[in-house]
Amino acid sequence: MIWLETIEEHEKHVRMVLDCLQKHGLHLNGKKSEFFCTELDFLGHHISGHGIEANTSKVDKILNWPVLKSASDVWAFLGLVWYIVVYLPKLAEFTLVLSPLTTKDVDKHFPTWSAEHQVAFNAVKGQVVSRECLTVIDHSNPGNNKIFVTTDASNLRTGVVLSWGSTWEEARPVAFYSMQLNDAQKRYLVHEKELLEIIRVLKK
Repeated sequence: MIWLETIEEHEKHVRMVLDCLQKHGLHLNGKKSEFFCTELDFLGHHISGHGIEANTSKVDKILNWPVLKSASDVWAFLGLVWYIVVYLPKLAEFTLVLSPLTTKDVDKHFPTWSAEHQVAFNAVKGQVVSRECLTVIDHSNPGNNKIFVTTDASNLRTGVVLSWGSTWEEARPVAFYSMQLNDAQKRYLVHEKELLEIIRVLKK
């Protein structure tokens, strides 16, 4: 990737790279090359003049999360977002609407899903994948920051959040990743499912 502040600088550096490739008899695949982009998808992110956002194709499991039908469904969904509430103060307004649906009593008699619930549900999903929430890893100046891999597993799928910060509690998400389990993997113990996801995400 050639990243410059101005079109003029960008053109100069593109020419330098192409001249070097030509000098050494190397070729680019035109179908895999893009020039003078003002926005692009790169390493699970969408980068544009607006900033860095999650690539929606990478977070479609979050964006397409089905309507919640039980207290355990609400727990599973809110578990994904509760630890980043500190970075998105408005998020708490919407999680407060959903939090009352997590009690044992509610699980026995889950209420009718209302328009207020749906608005809150959609708002939470939107904020979790917003550029206000996500950060990037600064390899050149890490300071006290570390990379954290947080996994979770259910009977059907596993999920991961890659985070960056000084502590796990303060780390901000960089990217999300999730995978369906096949029939054999569904029989794994919980800790085996989470170990499987750690291996998958490190390879990714």
